[in-house]
Amino acid sequence: MKHVNQDNLVIIAAVAAITLILLFMSGSKSRKNALQTAAWKGDGRKVAQLLKKGMDINKPNGMGGTALVYAAQSGHKAVVDYLLSKGANPNAIEGEAKLNKAGMTALMYAAGGGHLEVVKSLLAKGADTKIKTTLGLTAIMMAAQKGHAEMVQALIDGGADIHEKDNVGRKAWNFAQESRDAETMALLKKLTLGKRMVYDQ
Repeated sequence: MKHVNQDNLVIIAAVAAITLILLFMSGSKSRKNALQTAAWKGDGRKVAQLLKKGMDINKPNGMGGTALVYAAQSGHKAVVDYLLSKGANPNAIEGEAKLNKAGMTALMYAAGGGHLEVVKSLLAKGADTKIKTTLGLTAIMMAAQKGHAEMVQALIDGGADIHEKDNVGRKAWNFAQESRDAETMALLKKLTLGKRMVYDQ
């Protein structure tokens, strides 16, 4: 029981860290350039105008977020699709920026935020489901932790590995248990049948 409690504290801290990053990025307009701000707001017309003027589609800001990352975070599928069609990198990693070492991608933000259609668009353009944050988290772990069963299935269809472990040894199944969502738990339990599932009561 002691071991379980320690692991739960670790994952709570990890989720809290990601939540703080999301909140900081959402409320930090001064750190976004004009293109990133337009993408975050879902202003497709403005995005198109700025790209025509020559703004770098893949340029990160001080926090490491690109226009695609912000559009995906906000769930603006039309803008995401447009940016991808213009050469936005679906696998840009925020950890490359000096002020943000989390290592989040557009796919992770969309998966954790429940933006299913955005996730499908990113996967169709080569978004890598196996990229991990500095905490060892993957997009499918984030979707499972939020109880997004349909999202989890879409990520699996896109190549996500349900047996991948984070830095403390937890798999998507363990994150699904955190969500307490019956559908997500049932899906991952079925797919991991025959495997030893930690904390399966």
